[in-house]
Amino acid sequence: MIPMRRPAAALLLSLSVFGFLAGESRGTDIEVVKEDGSSIKGELVAVRPTTLIVRQISSGAFLFLDVAEVTLVNLPKMSRGRALLSGLIQGLFTGVVVGDILSPKGATTGQRWLWWIGGGLTGGGIGAFLLGRVEVPTGDYETIPFRGRPKAEIDAVLARLRGLARISDFR
Repeated sequence: MIPMRRPAAALLLSLSVFGFLAGESRGTDIEVVKEDGSSIKGELVAVRPTTLIVRQISSGAFLFLDVAEVTLVNLPKMSRGRALLSGLIQGLFTGVVVGDILSPKGATTGQRWLWWIGGGLTGGGIGAFLLGRVEVPTGDYETIPFRGRPKAEIDAVLARLRGLARISDFR
């Protein structure tokens, strides 16, 4: 008879890893201020040479915004360090729990410490590796003005925004 602790630990670990890897690609959050002063908050879906496609948060509608009518774009500043730290901490705690589940049934507390430490270090390394590649918002925003900029500068900003969109190569 197979003890249920090992299959349960393997299932927990595989679900967390595969759940992370199978996550839906999402565009960056964006706030667009138009010439008339109206503000649109949503997810940046795609960037075309003359149009920003934004999925509005409040209604869920897809809006096609003419770049010529945009005066400002606010983007959240992102940090990989926060994601790395979050992955390390989450992996550490998960690893300790998995180490406890995988430790031998009759092990003493002194022997279990090795399983806890080994599981924590392994889980922390895996969490840091997986989440260290992701960027998370810092809470600060970067404001990019559009009005009055030369076409070459606007094209450079649009190229940068294209990399942040859900669909990065949509023309």
